[in-house]
Amino acid sequence: MQRRRLLLLTSLVPTGFFLSRYLKALALQPQPPIDYRGQALKLNQLAAGIHTPADARTLVDFIADIFSDELPPRSASRGIREKIAAAEFATVIDPQQLIAEQRVAQAWNKYVQTIAAPLDRQVTAAEIHNLRDSFLSIANLSWAQGGRTIWTVPAIYATQDNGAIAEGCRAIESVRIFWDLANMPQNLASARIRVSQGVLASDLLQQARKRPSTVTHGSYVSVGVGAGNSVEIAARAYIAKNGIKAFGKAVNGMLDEVLI
Repeated sequence: MQRRRLLLLTSLVPTGFFLSRYLKALALQPQPPIDYRGQALKLNQLAAGIHTPADARTLVDFIADIFSDELPPRSASRGIREKIAAAEFATVIDPQQLIAEQRVAQAWNKYVQTIAAPLDRQVTAAEIHNLRDSFLSIANLSWAQGGRTIWTVPAIYATQDNGAIAEGCRAIESVRIFWDLANMPQNLASARIRVSQGVLASDLLQQARKRPSTVTHGSYVSVGVGAGNSVEIAARAYIAKNGIKAFGKAVNGMLDEVLI
């Protein structure tokens, strides 16, 4: 569980996106007992109840408070919190403001080009959609089976009236996508296979309900930092050559592409 705390660290501290080993070490430090179920229920309630800008800021601050031991002081992260909260409110209140998957893909691809990561780490809108569908599908499955943790909260995702993943993203959701692309290449590889087959993870899970013993979370999405990550290697090389400020500018530029 503590390893999974990395997700929100990267959401609120942009330059942490690719310092995964350092963040992992922080996350593995001894922690006091935490009411994960209570956190999840509260997070789901807040994510599902955004009606005002203050509601969105409460959601972002609640997430930040969960990771207060690892995050810098509020004053140091105030700007990014405000930006995420403003975009989150806009995307929740007006479906027309949802962040297009093509926009997410373009922002990520620009970042990949900036740090000179391999071209095969660039993505398409179809791959982004397939990834998002897998995230929501696993969240719904985990929640239905009693997996009440902050990592299985379904209310953070933009959905259609029928419950399927929407064509555009909420703000916090888009940051989660960037984190996954940066740290979990195996999830992108799986999404590409599904895209080539013309199926979604939700389709496969629905089929697997006829064979319950075959339904496993790991079959569709992983959580944790993958080994041999070419994006992380490129990011470290970029930092060594250009410095941490230039790297931070690259990451902030990617976020600005979707949060403004």
